[in-house]
Parts: sequence; structure tokens; C-alpha cells
Amino acid sequence: MIWATTGHLDEATFLEACLHDWRFELSVEEYRGDWLWQIMQAAHTEDQFRAAIFEALNHLAEDDAAQLCQIGFQYAMAGDNAFRSRLYQIVEEKPLADVRYLGEEEIVRLDGNEAFLFAARLRGRQLENRDWEWDDSVLMDESVKRLGEDRVRQSLEAASDQAARRFREAWIKTNKESEPVGNPGSVHADKMRQIPVADITAAAESPESKYPYLRGWGRWANDIDLETVLERLLSAQEPRIIANYLKVFSGREFPRIVPELVSLSQHADPEVRRRAISALENSSHPLVRKLAEDELKKGVPGGLALGLLVKNYIDGDEQRIMDSAALSDDAEEQHWLLKDAIKILEENPKADCSQLGVAAYVLIPCSFCRHFAAKLLRDRQVAPRWLIEECRFDSEPDTRKLFIEP
Repeated sequence: MIWATTGHLDEATFLEACLHDWRFELSVEEYRGDWLWQIMQAAHTEDQFRAAIFEALNHLAEDDAAQLCQIGFQYAMAGDNAFRSRLYQIVEEKPLADVRYLGEEEIVRLDGNEAFLFAARLRGRQLENRDWEWDDSVLMDESVKRLGEDRVRQSLEAASDQAARRFREAWIKTNKESEPVGNPGSVHADKMRQIPVADITAAAESPESKYPYLRGWGRWANDIDLETVLERLLSAQEPRIIANYLKVFSGREFPRIVPELVSLSQHADPEVRRRAISALENSSHPLVRKLAEDELKKGVPGGLALGLLVKNYIDGDEQRIMDSAALSDDAEEQHWLLKDAIKILEENPKADCSQLGVAAYVLIPCSFCRHFAAKLLRDRQVAPRWLIEECRFDSEPDTRKLFIEP
């Protein structure tokens, strides 16, 4: 946006960013279509890009489809009926089988209640031959958010056609079946507490077991049962069994730290090493601190899991990380490394985030995580002026709000 307003935007690169979804962490980063449209307006490229974007909207690729629909919505809002018609066509034809909700949010944003009923009738016809699925709920959730639950409910009740009634009945049935009773977190905790420790040890040591509750059980287990599991862990020899027992402590501190536990971080089996380091991150202890220091001497990235320092921080660790860090060629590794760096700074208020925090903001490839780096710098009042200005135009909506005066 800054480049667009100052006349320095490379239009070829920008067009590629419009045609292709370049988010790093697709599960958490917001779609960027609306944000890209604002930049298009600032750069006055709407007419220039129209043909290329319309062509892409007619030949959708799954990775880019949602972003293109958002941009298509903006053209439709500006009065371009070709884009409006194409969005309705996408909703009706559902050209990507795995992304059946494409275009629904956009037409509801365009035409409100009428568009919602259009999409609901289409899904109602499909429900004659299939059960209610998760993306049926996506249409309901988005429409309720846009129009309000009363209006959505009244629209379905007033509809006289069979398809709309079928959609409404399936929605009501699904809501009744999924209504939680009491506090779901408490129910889960009680369920975990009822599992005997003997079942956990049997599952961890079984050659066939894929028991899914090892981590959840560990979170809610009592101290005596945890000690029993720890003893079995320390006596285990087979890597698979060791890794299973370590899962119990992936969300819970060990009852005690002994050298044998720390040595698992250097185990020959990579899965044991990974799970050992992950579990040790939950504990504050001199032996864990010593492990973190030994790993830090190897350089970053390397053997070090920065998460070991979150609960074992001492003054100056942030500078030690800066001094030993080198950029990874692996974007995923860089992502996790910098996430851990942000967490160290967040969990330790005395840490100086003026350098490491800025480095994390600049280098992390995920806009969702970049938000937390920027928020940290704002809260500690060390955000540089250029960063404050840049955040005003960030692709992440929450980051754009960080430095707005109340």
C-alpha cells in the first residue's frame, strides 16, 4: 500500500499477488482479497487488472479461488455485472468439489437475504441425496453473521419451496444434535480423569494401539498417576513406547526432572528427540536450562528448540539468540523458530524485545504471527516509527488496528 501511494509498486508482481493466494499459514491468516482491492484502488489498477482477474475467476484453481472470489465481489460491488453473474454461477455450479462454499459469502454480502435463500435452496436440493455436512454450516454461520439470526430463521420459515424447507429442517436437526450439555471443557476433563492409569500404560506399550487420548489424559491426570507413567517412561527401551509416554507430557509439566529425561533430547530416534524437547519445554529446571545453553552454543538454527528457553529464561537470552542466529533456508523452520522467539519475549516481561522482536516482525513469513510481534513491540513501547507506519497497511486486519489511537 505504501508503494502504491508513492508510485513505486511493481504492477506485474502485484497482479501475481492478486491472482494467487500467497498467504504462508493458510489455516490462520485472513484472506487478502479485500485488502488487495484497497491497494488496487490506491494504484488505480482496477481497469488494468480486470480482464486477468475475470479470466482467473472463470478457471479457478483451488488454492487461489477464495481470494479471487473476494476480489470478484469488489468488482461486482463497483457495478460490474459480469463479476456478479460469475459469482452466482460459481455458487450454483460449485466447480471445486472440495470447496463447495465458494462465492456464497460474496453473494450474501452483495444481495443479502435473497442471495442467502438462493444458496440455501441449492444446498436443500443436494440434501435430498446426502446428509448435512460441515460446509452447510458455513453458509449458515456466514449468513447469520451478515444478516442476523432472526432474519435468517424467518427467511427459511417463510420459504414455501421444498428445497428451502429441507435445508431448514436439516439445520434444526443438526443444531439439536450438536448442542453442548454443560461446560464441554469440564466434560472432557471428567472423561479423561475417569480413564485408569493402567489403560494408559497398556495403550502406550501396545504394538497396535493408536490411542488418541494420551496428551489429553496427561493434562488432567493426578500426580500419583503421572508419577506411575514417568517411571514406565524411564524404564522403557523401545523408541515407539518412549515416544508414546512422552505424549502424555506434551501439555503438562513432568512431576520431576532427572538427567535420564534430558538425555532423551539426544536420543538416536528423531521422534523421541522431538517429543522429548517438546515435553521439556513445559518445565522450569536447571537441567533444562543447561540443555538450552548447550544447544544455543550450536547456533540457531541447529539442535536448539528455542521453546526450552520460554520457562528457563535469564537476562540476556534475547541477545544470545540474536548473536547466534542465522536465517534458515527452510521457511517452515524459520516460522517455528521465530514463533518461539516471540513466545520467549511474551512470557518474560523483563526481556528486551527491541531487537529480537523487530527481527521476528521483519522475518517471520506468517502475517498472523507477525501481528503478535507487532503487538509485543507496541505493548512494550519500543515499536520503531517505520514499523508503526507499516502496520497501518498490513494484510492482517488486527495488525492494522494496533496503532490506531483510542
